[in-house]
Amino acid sequence: MSAFDSFTTVKKAILNQREAINPFTSVWVVASAGSGKTKVLIDRLLNLLLLDCDPRGLLCLTFTTAAATEISTRLLHILSKWTIISTDDLRQELNLLDNRAVSQERINKARRLFAEVLDIPGGLNIKTIHAFAHSLLLRFPLEAGITPNFSLVDDRKKVSMLDDAQRFVLELACTENDSALASALSIVTERAVEQNISDLLKTMLFHRVRLMHSLELAGGIEEIIASLHDTLGTNATDTDLSIRCNASKDNAFDRKALYDAARALEGGSKTDIKRANTVFTWLALPNVKAMALAWDDYKRAFLTQEGGILSRFATKKIQNKAASLVDNLTNEAKRILAVEEMRKALDTASRSAALIRLSVAVISAYEKAKSRSGLLDFEDLVERLRRLLAIKRKDAWVLFKLDNNLEHILIDEAQDTSSAQWEIVRALADDIFFNGENSVGDKESKSLSSIFVVGDAKQSIYSFQGADLEEFMNARSYLAERAKTANKSFRNVEMNVSFRSTAAVLRAVDAVFSYDNVNHGLSDVIAGVKGKITHQSSRIGQVGRVEIWPLIEANEKEKSNYWSALSSITIVEKHPVRRLSQIIVQRIADWLSSGKLLEAKNRLIRPGDIMILVRRRGIFMTELVRAFKFTGIPVGGVDRMVLTEHMAVRDLIALGEVILLPDDDLILATVLKSPLIGLKEEDLLDLACGRQEHRLWSELWRVANKNIVFDKAAKKIANWTIMANRLHPYDFYQQLLSTERVRERLISRYGVECNDAIDEFLNHALDYEHDNPPSLQSFLHTITSSKYEVKRQSNSLEVNQVRVMTVHGAKGLQAPIVILPDTIRAPQLRNTIIWHHDGIDIPLWLPSISTADNISLAARVRSQSVMEAEYQRLLYVAMTRAEDWLIFCGWKKKYDKIEKSWFGQAYLAMRSIAEEKEDGSLVLTTGEKLNLSQSSVINTSQYPKSLPSWAHVSAIASRKTIISRSIAPSRLLVNDNIVNSPLQKNESDQLKRGALLHRLFQVLPNLEPKHRPEAGRALISRHIDTFSHPDRIHDCLEEVLLVLNDPEFAPVFAFNSRAEVPIIGQLLGPNGLQNFSGIIDRLVVCNKFILIVDYKSNRSAPMSISYVEESYLQQMAAYRTLVSFLYPGRLVRCAFLWISVPCLMPIPNDYLQNIMIHFDHNC
Repeated sequence: MSAFDSFTTVKKAILNQREAINPFTSVWVVASAGSGKTKVLIDRLLNLLLLDCDPRGLLCLTFTTAAATEISTRLLHILSKWTIISTDDLRQELNLLDNRAVSQERINKARRLFAEVLDIPGGLNIKTIHAFAHSLLLRFPLEAGITPNFSLVDDRKKVSMLDDAQRFVLELACTENDSALASALSIVTERAVEQNISDLLKTMLFHRVRLMHSLELAGGIEEIIASLHDTLGTNATDTDLSIRCNASKDNAFDRKALYDAARALEGGSKTDIKRANTVFTWLALPNVKAMALAWDDYKRAFLTQEGGILSRFATKKIQNKAASLVDNLTNEAKRILAVEEMRKALDTASRSAALIRLSVAVISAYEKAKSRSGLLDFEDLVERLRRLLAIKRKDAWVLFKLDNNLEHILIDEAQDTSSAQWEIVRALADDIFFNGENSVGDKESKSLSSIFVVGDAKQSIYSFQGADLEEFMNARSYLAERAKTANKSFRNVEMNVSFRSTAAVLRAVDAVFSYDNVNHGLSDVIAGVKGKITHQSSRIGQVGRVEIWPLIEANEKEKSNYWSALSSITIVEKHPVRRLSQIIVQRIADWLSSGKLLEAKNRLIRPGDIMILVRRRGIFMTELVRAFKFTGIPVGGVDRMVLTEHMAVRDLIALGEVILLPDDDLILATVLKSPLIGLKEEDLLDLACGRQEHRLWSELWRVANKNIVFDKAAKKIANWTIMANRLHPYDFYQQLLSTERVRERLISRYGVECNDAIDEFLNHALDYEHDNPPSLQSFLHTITSSKYEVKRQSNSLEVNQVRVMTVHGAKGLQAPIVILPDTIRAPQLRNTIIWHHDGIDIPLWLPSISTADNISLAARVRSQSVMEAEYQRLLYVAMTRAEDWLIFCGWKKKYDKIEKSWFGQAYLAMRSIAEEKEDGSLVLTTGEKLNLSQSSVINTSQYPKSLPSWAHVSAIASRKTIISRSIAPSRLLVNDNIVNSPLQKNESDQLKRGALLHRLFQVLPNLEPKHRPEAGRALISRHIDTFSHPDRIHDCLEEVLLVLNDPEFAPVFAFNSRAEVPIIGQLLGPNGLQNFSGIIDRLVVCNKFILIVDYKSNRSAPMSISYVEESYLQQMAAYRTLVSFLYPGRLVRCAFLWISVPCLMPIPNDYLQNIMIHFDHNC
């Protein structure tokens, strides 16, 4: 595309944006991904403020708090800038808003806006609809029927209250055997074979607002059950037996035709005779009830095991003899099929009604508990406001009070709005449109009102939170009609020019969604008109890239050829999930280490440029994050976790359970093996196998005086039990984690990421004690019975980390490079609760497809279709997060089908527009690659265009510079101020070899001896390309293994040692107080002493300590000084490990004492 075309595209986009921000018109904006919807919304707010609208009369509703914060921040930034920029610059910015002439009055108004907005109590009304509902309900609690000064219940308390309500209802149903509740529980229990009743109720409670709304519309629980029966065509008074009895009456079937057919079958084959005998037996039964009881045997003569009509009722010989045989048997089969359908419908109605009755009872108990405590939950906010505005029209004065302030409504991300939220918007819009006689023609009127909606049906992916795409389209029609009735202007504006993505990315998006089976749920909702999905990019000529990597498939015979040190992961190396995660991490590591260029932005790739999106959290996400951390690439942690699924928390819970019940052998064994105690497998086996005592706890005490390991374990648990008996749960666990150093042991085993889980566990304990008696047993029951999910806000963008998140979590975000690895698993409808809409929403319980009636099956098909459409919209959102580079990859298990998966759809679309590479990958590129020299590439900071010559050579650093920066401990006493330029390429193979040896000593001791050679060779192979003489490094592994396999050095690499320990501090040298940082090669921590070991690999070993270079001794003296303050009261020893010999050379303390290095206690 030419520069002229690019200019035309951008100009068209700007014109559309100006049409959308026209404050005199109500507007419905369909904004494709990256088209600048947030900018348009902010510009419209600015225009409204410049029109002298009262800032308190603006209401901007967003989907998330983050979006509200972003809009407010950007708006205030613009307003603050307007107060200080020059008049010419301000005039230019104001002109860009609406292309109108800028008067001095408008300039003065712009300069005052920042102060006016700051003076508004509470700031501008830019908030989520839940926050808006909260503020409104606080103003009108009595009209809303709620407690004044109510409080919001947090997620933990909500889960606990729902569990209590569920327990109360189930206990009530068990004690009242004659009640309708007991009958409902009996029906649910009888049919909940494969699904736990608690899980069923939790599913219903998740949709409690939807259920209670239907209950409200129906008029009560009996009315909604009656509607359920009407929908399914059943009678509430019928039973399964009564249906069979009615079907067995003589007037229900043609007895003579059936009898004649059976007589004809008697002359046929064995199968024909068997069928005839079945019919004769049923016809010969004495009464209707007997025939009804034998119905299931009788129907097998006509129906298949799957419930369909038999394809053949008799052999051809018999059919030829009796012409009416087939017709008679077919008619009877159809009748039986209709009866079976009625039975299925009745069964669906009975079990669904029972589940509704139980669910309503639990919800009512929950509502009463909240009411007693003056609480509302998150869902209550919108529902209560909906009732206040949309139902209680008698409280018109509430709306009147709103009208006094509310003039303009702006709605962001409208496609994610639920039905209840749209009811609120309609109520507010009605009063916006009909709040006076002025029309849009009176443009200077102070009572000008409008509504602005921006959204994109293609990005509606939150149906699980109530987002309703059909309501989204109906709302557009409703608002357009209401504006027309009010004689106010209303326009549809479409924005499909992307300012985010390159042409390659958008071309791939258009290609994927050009197929009818893929754009289901997307193309037919664009501006209400069916059309082709097309995008235009404003980034014409910039380099863009889309890749599809070959699938990683399961191959049992394939052996891994890469090194894997993540031995604690449960997935074996040949598993495709783990293989793909390591391939992705290795590819990114290569980009970062080789200085790969992000050509579209003319700089090197940074970790923060990369976003990896998955459909759902799971093992792949965990494996990927773990692989990043192992490799050393900065990565943001998992944004959500179930607290009780984290191993550190499970260990803490297990300890509490042992304290409460030490006779539980399994839990006790778990604690003994956990990091809390740390017994080895062999120790536990010795303790448990062939024990004399019946209980493991008793056996532990019996052998305690014979084995110091068991003695320590028994005393620890005993002391912790005493501590737990005298402390509250929070105080117990807090003291356990701090003074008992349990936190350190958990981090050592599970990594630093367990800190978040431990802290959240403590918060949970503290919150529990705030509302409940401080009981350890009750606290453990509460936390184990609820799967509380911890949500963490990601700040990886600011700290330059790779972002790994779900597509839902990435909504509203973007990145230069987006990788989609979770592309094979197509969605499957696993819900057994299907919602059917027939005037009101009715839940249908379908335990299995075989027991479902036709209406339920049709509802299930519709739900499947809705889910598949959202699956495609999720793909659209995922692809459009990419700015410059989009990558598809995936793993395939043995029976996975890829035709309808994201990967299959993308591969099919890309084959015709991309180039296939030798490795089977597809690559699409657009734009012209830039021929850039390395010096012209922008890195993390702006460099000068040309570097001075002194930057490439060594320089004499001033004393001031040396003091201000951290130096190595070996240079503390040496007046060696020579520092090397970071641009000078002087790193030798010898230094690289030393670094590789350190890496081997860091990793290999953690592996079993039999795995060390293979792992070492794999590690060396990854670094061999960086050496100018690769043939000289193969002896590295031999030297390392010689040391590790020598029993003399075993204490250095024991379990109580740590590798590559960073240390930082301030030391007093000849140049004054100096900062220094270093890394201790090996630190061995014992009860009475500390051992510091430093590897020496680049020199031959000296004959004695007196021949060791002074700088080496300096270094050890510095380490010894710092470590002695970290471990007061323990003797600190130091030694050199000369690898080339090998030998361990202790350093006498006298040598180190003579080196006068003083440590600053404040560092």
